[in-house]
Amino acid sequence: GYLNFRAWWLRGLVLLLSFPFTYVGNVVRISGIIFAAEWFGQKAGELFHEWAGFLVFVIVLGLVLLSVNLLRRIFPRAVTIDGGASAPFWSPVAGSGRERWMAAAVCLMSLGCIGATRWLDAIPVRSDAGVLLAADGLNPVDLPRFIGTEWIGRPAEVTAVERAILPPDTGYSRRTYVALQNARVQVFLSIVLSGRDRSSIHRPELCVEGQGWTITGQTEHRFVYPGVVGGTVPATVLRIERVAADGMTKVPGLLVYWFASSEAVVATHSQRMLRGAWDRLRHGRADRWAYVLAQTDVLQGEAAALARIQEVLDGTLPAFQSRPETGI
Repeated sequence: GYLNFRAWWLRGLVLLLSFPFTYVGNVVRISGIIFAAEWFGQKAGELFHEWAGFLVFVIVLGLVLLSVNLLRRIFPRAVTIDGGASAPFWSPVAGSGRERWMAAAVCLMSLGCIGATRWLDAIPVRSDAGVLLAADGLNPVDLPRFIGTEWIGRPAEVTAVERAILPPDTGYSRRTYVALQNARVQVFLSIVLSGRDRSSIHRPELCVEGQGWTITGQTEHRFVYPGVVGGTVPATVLRIERVAADGMTKVPGLLVYWFASSEAVVATHSQRMLRGAWDRLRHGRADRWAYVLAQTDVLQGEAAALARIQEVLDGTLPAFQSRPETGI
């Protein structure tokens, strides 16, 4: 927009057009992945996924250039170079040279941004973690097998899909806690610990919906950290439901999650991203963040579900998370 037009409103229009074009590019990318996997198999879909990101840039840039060409024909007097719309829309513009210098500066800044991003990405994570580690130093500590005489923790296996999708250095620890007096009362507790690859930790909402649950509401809640005066753990609470096997009955549930590093405990993914970026700038490297999730049903009401999760956390939090909230 800057290189082709003198009017700022046209420059702004070109900028705004990039947003819907980005949406279109991603629709094409996702559709291509699905079709490639359906027609030629999973490996073809994975291969297309690896390279489809470049396709988005091609589509968006192509649509922007076509839009610029159209706008130059509609508003020839707003074009920056003599000759108006008759000149090619990709041509170097402005006899004064100012726009050319600006274009060169943008290119240099882009290259500098690429270099800085690659440098930051190559920095290893710190050995510090948001949860206590097992003897291997890779996985979170094993969750307690028993909580008093009220709960027994049954092992919950990490699925093959999770291991295939998440980076190989991702750490796990999880159990399903079953009330000894009523086996139908259960709380699933899971810890996912990032390794060097930060993609181990992501927005939990993506997994929830991918597993067939529908999110019907969201709120926040503070769980009490046992044994610490005023200690709390901020968490995001998702109200979820899905259709039972009979195809008619809706099964309601409650899912809570938070993220923990060695210096902070936060309730949302955006807070974790901001804190992680700040740590990389401040320390030159980031902590291994842990993503803690607890899930139970709400057949007896939401208050009872939260109280049930709190009861399980009373017996497990000090065993795997060494600190309550410290704030951002």
